[in-house]
Amino acid sequence: MSSSINDSVIFTSSAFEELSKYLNAHYRDHKKVVLIDENVNEIWGEKFLVDVQPLYEAEVIVIPAGEETKDIEICKEIWDTLLSYQIPRNTVMINIGGGVTTDLGGFIASTYKRGIDFINVPTSLMAQVDASHGGKTGIDFAGLKNVIGTFELPKTVIVDPQFLQTLPEEEVLSGFAEMLKHGLIRDKHLWLSLIESKGKLEKIYPLVEKCARVKHEIVAQDIKESGLRKVLNLGHTIGHGIESSYLATSKAITHGTGVAWGILFESKLALNKGLVTAEIFQEIKTGLESIYPLPALNDLDIPLILNFLQNDKKNDNNAIKLVLLKDFGDLEMDVEASTEEIIDAIKTSY
Repeated sequence: MSSSINDSVIFTSSAFEELSKYLNAHYRDHKKVVLIDENVNEIWGEKFLVDVQPLYEAEVIVIPAGEETKDIEICKEIWDTLLSYQIPRNTVMINIGGGVTTDLGGFIASTYKRGIDFINVPTSLMAQVDASHGGKTGIDFAGLKNVIGTFELPKTVIVDPQFLQTLPEEEVLSGFAEMLKHGLIRDKHLWLSLIESKGKLEKIYPLVEKCARVKHEIVAQDIKESGLRKVLNLGHTIGHGIESSYLATSKAITHGTGVAWGILFESKLALNKGLVTAEIFQEIKTGLESIYPLPALNDLDIPLILNFLQNDKKNDNNAIKLVLLKDFGDLEMDVEASTEEIIDAIKTSY
């Protein structure tokens, strides 16, 4: 089932036409299943079914919107539905939506009958620049993000900026945090271009493909995260801890907000460890603060964040491991940090 990750991303302004061509070229005789969340379905669902001829007879599964959907119980319901429809292995699943849909859909596809092919059509900024690429699928379990999942590549990802026009500002800023991460990974020029855009949708259109390519090129060299791909975890170790702790206390924040705060705190940790200069840390802090509100954390939040960090899937031998910045485009992987160092970085970042 696995495919290579060479040119498997299609950047287009005509997603419906491209999807039609791709399905006719590669899956003319396959059963089609569409997985789409309720919000995206309300806006775009009918257009996909009307304008994409190969989907005329597709089975459509509509799922609830939101992170809570990435749950084993939802998986069971979808697996039951596929079985009730007598979906064979000779099937392609088209996942249409944001990162939740592509994460969940990829996981469902990669596990149903030991794997069916799937295509991602990301409709959120987060999914277009990050979540729908790279073959990481997964669901949340026991309060931990993406702790159950597989590495399985979509056959293609169709990226069309027209879908971004209907996004609320909060969702744009959530995805923009991943773009900022890609800027730090690539070089200072990309970072500055992103900061200057202030996350305004009309200004980031030209940067979407550049940021998606950053991830695409890294994953092509290290699909299963044994080395280089770890740099894509920048901001995510502490960021996921914050996001999980907020979910646990019913104070949900967007994934991107968690990543932005994670980048801030991990950059301060890098400064404290002598990896990055005070000048670079201040530049990152100033850039983040110009776009995202400062985190409203208190002393009661930190133990919960640390509890989630202890269970981070990237840890090894009970050591908390992070990717830390040394300079724009230069990162150090597998840096161990004590809970005391992390607490100090969080408390002294702002």
